[in-house]
Parts: sequence; structure tokens; C-alpha cells
Amino acid sequence: MGSEAVVIISFFCLVFLCFIGILAFFGWIAKRCSRKLLQGNLREDYVRNNPNLLRNGKVICHCGNTRILLRNIERNGSDVIREHVCDQCGTRLYYSASGEYYADMVRELRKEACLVAVPMPAPSE
Repeated sequence: MGSEAVVIISFFCLVFLCFIGILAFFGWIAKRCSRKLLQGNLREDYVRNNPNLLRNGKVICHCGNTRILLRNIERNGSDVIREHVCDQCGTRLYYSASGEYYADMVRELRKEACLVAVPMPAPSE
């Protein structure tokens, strides 16, 4: 095998590795964007911020409407992030996620919300 063949093979290996790196980078960005979208916008957050808008376990809109539309806004295979929107006034209420891809992310966000929600005791003097 000549030195030219080694250079060509090395070049294609380098191009392939760069391609894999670029794919990984875009995957990381997509996951980060999904996390930002869900952070502070889950059903629990909506109910915690608007306790008066929960009736018999059902979320209602500030306009009093009980009909909530679901819009799929992000899909990763069979896993989906859905936007819950009021059917009457069009207000986005919260997001929900289903599937294994988003399950860990939602668990982490819930854990973080619990950690943030716990007030720190005042230091004693």
C-alpha cells in the first residue's frame, strides 16, 4: 500500500470523525433546547403557579375554559413533547413529555424544582 493510499484513507477517516462530532453536537443542542422548553413549564409548575385553576384534578384556563388542545411540537422517534393550549383563547398553559427519551429529562427537572422550592432556614444568631 502506497503512501498516497494511506493519506486518502486517513483523510476519509478524519472526515468521518468530524461528521460524527457534528452530529453529536447537534444532538446535544437539541436536547438542551428541549430541556429549556420544559423547564418551569410542566403541568406541576402550572398548577403550583395557578392553584385556583385546578378543578376536580383537571386543569382549566384563566378564561374558565376546560377544553385543552394538544399540539405535538417536538418528536424524537415515538417520544413527543406536547403543548397544552386553551381551545377558547389560545393561551399556552404548559408542556408535557412522553416516552423514554424525555423521561429522564422530566425527572431531573422535577427534582430540581423540588430542590428550588424548599426554603432555606434562616441562620441563627
